[in-house]
Amino acid sequence: MKKALMGICQIIIAVCLLALLATRMWKAGTLPKITDSLEAAASGWPWVAAGMLSFGICIALCTLRWSLLIKAQGFPVPMARLGALYLVGHFFNTFLPGATGGDLVKAYYAARESPERKTEAVTTVFIDRMIGLLGLIVLTVLVTALRIRFFLNVPRMKWALAVNIALLLGTAATAVVLFRRHIFEEGSPLSRLGRGRFGGVMRKAYDAIRFCVTHRALVSSTLLISIVNHLVLILCAYMIGLGLNIKLSLFDYLAIFPVVNTISALPFTPSGFGTRENAAVFFLGALGVAEHDALSLCLLFDVAILIWGAVGGIVYIVFRPPSSGVDAYSQNGVFPIESSHGHE
Repeated sequence: MKKALMGICQIIIAVCLLALLATRMWKAGTLPKITDSLEAAASGWPWVAAGMLSFGICIALCTLRWSLLIKAQGFPVPMARLGALYLVGHFFNTFLPGATGGDLVKAYYAARESPERKTEAVTTVFIDRMIGLLGLIVLTVLVTALRIRFFLNVPRMKWALAVNIALLLGTAATAVVLFRRHIFEEGSPLSRLGRGRFGGVMRKAYDAIRFCVTHRALVSSTLLISIVNHLVLILCAYMIGLGLNIKLSLFDYLAIFPVVNTISALPFTPSGFGTRENAAVFFLGALGVAEHDALSLCLLFDVAILIWGAVGGIVYIVFRPPSSGVDAYSQNGVFPIESSHGHE
């Protein structure tokens, strides 16, 4: 019931944000001009199509990142299997509202893959999300440092600078609290929580997270993949922008879209719908991009998300979890599917 209520609230927030943006643009006389942008997109469709297709590279990179975390925990899950799970998770994130709906689905199936070590398997899903967000934060901070004068001199970008500083401080504080010492060791304030059945689950999850973050090679490789993933996302937006004939350099997109993606990653709306559009229109305006062009770019980017979400839906229809964990498919490395029935 709470999840359904949260999902409804997210949809309402997204609709309200989009309605406010549309109303403001209508009053300013810029909303009708969106037809001009879409006509430009029709003429530049090869760039638009390339940007949408490139979104699949992001899913492949995310799958690779998760596979490294899975293997580090000792689970021999094939890449094809993980790719299917990631697409299924993207489908739920896109079409079914909820703060972390797709993550919960992936966590459920990860537990089915490894019934003997469910906690560790489930935890890799959330470690993957954490490293993905960390990669976005690192990229955002790097871009901010490289273009600090732009962020300081352009009034609108001062808001982005404030968001970036808050993220950096929040990440640093969280890391210090969680990993300066083992939070469940004897004598620590939370040592009592690590006892009992529920406490044991919490301790296993924390140990799995600590295991990953204390291995520098694993953190470095997965963080690098996350940064490359976010760069590809920005490249997707850049190619769609070329199709719309938006006169910005890739360097300009690198300054704007890490901030836009950070804001849209906040779990206020499904898949960032509404927050992404408002943030993009606001910050791209700092570079002189017309509101209707900025909104069209975001709407086409949303179409790419929906298309790949639909691909995940198709995978979900034919997807079947193993009946006996990893052994059900580790012999041949192929994930089982059903030919005529949906998920059970």
